[in-house]
Amino acid sequence: MAFQNLIAAMDLPLADFSLQCLGISSYSSDFMGCLIISKLRLNIYNKKCTTILLSTYNDGDFYTVTLWFQLLRQQGYNIPCNIFNKFKDHEKDEYYFKLSLVTDVPRMLRLFEAAHLGMHGEDILDEALTFTTHHLKSMMKHMISNNLKEKVINSLKWQVHRPLPRWWQKLNFINKLPFARERAAETYFWVATGNFAPQHALARCMVAKLIALLTIVDDAYGTIEELKLFTEAIQRWDASYVDRLPQCMKVVYEEVILETFLEFESVTAKDGTSYLVQYQERFSTISMSEDYVPSYEEHIGVESVTAFQENIKTVCSLGMGNIANKELFDWVMSHPKSVCT
Repeated sequence: MAFQNLIAAMDLPLADFSLQCLGISSYSSDFMGCLIISKLRLNIYNKKCTTILLSTYNDGDFYTVTLWFQLLRQQGYNIPCNIFNKFKDHEKDEYYFKLSLVTDVPRMLRLFEAAHLGMHGEDILDEALTFTTHHLKSMMKHMISNNLKEKVINSLKWQVHRPLPRWWQKLNFINKLPFARERAAETYFWVATGNFAPQHALARCMVAKLIALLTIVDDAYGTIEELKLFTEAIQRWDASYVDRLPQCMKVVYEEVILETFLEFESVTAKDGTSYLVQYQERFSTISMSEDYVPSYEEHIGVESVTAFQENIKTVCSLGMGNIANKELFDWVMSHPKSVCT
């Protein structure tokens, strides 16, 4: 009942935005709580969105328009971006939007976040992103409120859907390994199709990084001899072994694999599961046989290793909190049929 009273007292769009930010519907195991949230969203989208978005707004309603646009786009509704045309300054070419918006930091932040939900060809949202980025950076110099300034800094630094590309750019493969395929965004969206819950954000990032890493490994070695050296380095899991590897493999081994797993250990330490990273490292061993044609059963067993199925499953569990434990890793290491399949 307290939850119902709280929802009833909140403004509907602000209530739904708060629910999205907090992830209440994902963390609540109470059926009635989820039912209330679903009913709230149904009321918002069916009864309010058409009336609100088709109404005539003045400058004072800019925040509400932008908030509704952001909410509906995040829920998969293809709301037209031309609702922002009213707020553009059509008389001065040097300004994309009316300068009256610049004096209001919350409105600028809301437009900045909403602009990240644009699609290809939506020029007005590209203009909004350029406009808000420029003015938010300029406004930080004159902000009195430390809380507001910190919020602007965080918004500019941690933009929506940007952490994974930033990780890839930090690795600087364009210069170190120019032949490596850039698949950071592709791998993330692939992982998100099966692991989309908000509380599993860490698992998505970790698995996407692992798959991108494995793609680099596949691109880096050129001969069987190089692969053997690299396999031995993985088995040893020792940074001092890097001098025996070819130059391109040194970058992959030392700056990618070891650093990535150190990062995994760091982020999982918050959940108390960092000790399990050593189990995941054992899955990175690649076994191979020469001059031997395996049976079907043997081939399936080898494929599950060389295709890194177990690596992906165990890294995913590492990012899912309490689901990861020693018993789970021991079970996966026993190569059960359900995992190999």
